Amino acid sequence: MPPRVHDADDLHELREEHPLARMMPTLRHLLLDIAEAAGHLVAVCAADGELLWVEGPARMRVAAEDTMNFAEGTLWSEAGAGTNALGTALAVGHPIQVFAAEHFSARVHPWTCSAAPVFDPESGCLLGTVDLTGPYRMAHPHSLALVTAAAGAATGALRQELGRQDERLRDRYLRRLMHLGHRPTGVVSRSGRVVMANPVGWLGTHVPIPGAGGIGFLPGGALIRVEEIGVEGGYLVWAADEEDGSPGHALRLRLLGAPRAWLDGQPLRVSPRHGEVLALLAMEPEGLSAEQLGCGLYGAGHAPTSVRSEVSRLRRLLGTALSTRPYRLRADVTADLLEVRSLALAGRRDEARRLRGPGLLPGSTAPGVVRMRDALDALIDPPADDLQPPCNV
Repeated sequence: MPPRVHDADDLHELREEHPLARMMPTLRHLLLDIAEAAGHLVAVCAADGELLWVEGPARMRVAAEDTMNFAEGTLWSEAGAGTNALGTALAVGHPIQVFAAEHFSARVHPWTCSAAPVFDPESGCLLGTVDLTGPYRMAHPHSLALVTAAAGAATGALRQELGRQDERLRDRYLRRLMHLGHRPTGVVSRSGRVVMANPVGWLGTHVPIPGAGGIGFLPGGALIRVEEIGVEGGYLVWAADEEDGSPGHALRLRLLGAPRAWLDGQPLRVSPRHGEVLALLAMEPEGLSAEQLGCGLYGAGHAPTSVRSEVSRLRRLLGTALSTRPYRLRADVTADLLEVRSLALAGRRDEARRLRGPGLLPGSTAPGVVRMRDALDALIDPPADDLQPPCNV
């Protein structure tokens, strides 16, 4: 039997918040009269397979609930109920009709179901499915065409809503445009979809919306500032200068051994290549040009695009703690590499040796890292002829 996942109170809140709630009048208008005349039920489930609405003749609702637990709040995904039209349409992403014994559960064999998925026109994400369910002896092949048309109508209505929302965002944007100067600007939806931009194309088609502070980065690494605009849930976007980002971050690095990093106390997942970039920049507080950083990572003859792509990926983790022109860590940096180097320069080689562990990024073959590793090792364990004998007084 499909499990029940929510009681009536929780279910009411879920239905109020679900995007398909706004489409229920349309779906009822298209399906309910036909379903009642044919002795069928109209069902709508969420993307996870939970039944949110089951409507139709009372006797059919009672029969469906008694025989197969087909009721609001139960789970009809394939994981919850096996093969069935609602769950299988979710799984395959297209309309499907499941007859009688084609259902996984024997309890559902007396029934035939036709279901079609509904997609969010903005994100393309699956919102749920629309279904007609009735006794298998009363099944009709046109049921599938009917629910497919109803799902298409719901998607079309959502698309019209989206168009009206975009128009309101464009109107608010144009009213603000004169106050933004000549810098590149744009307006995006709640999900980051670009609605309008000036100049056209500078934002691409989608903008990653930053969190607190409103400072973010485009995929190419350009710095942007974002603020909410209007009640529609959209955002105004404009090109920002490096100075707009706050340098007041604390960045802690572990580079002796496998690379690890923490930004403002929060751990970051850094790759070995990220560790190499961080090591090179940590040793150069004034920053490195793209050519210098590329030579440190790849050696002479590197492709500049390789450096830009690596830094772009790292900026998604560090945000304004990593700036360009030159590439530089704009944060209060503490690193085990710097600590060990300071101990060695102060002559405290035993302490430096203990803290060095396996050494600076031991698996790295990046030319700049290899040079730094060799230099650090030489500071900690200098050649014998570099060691001066004690003075005899």
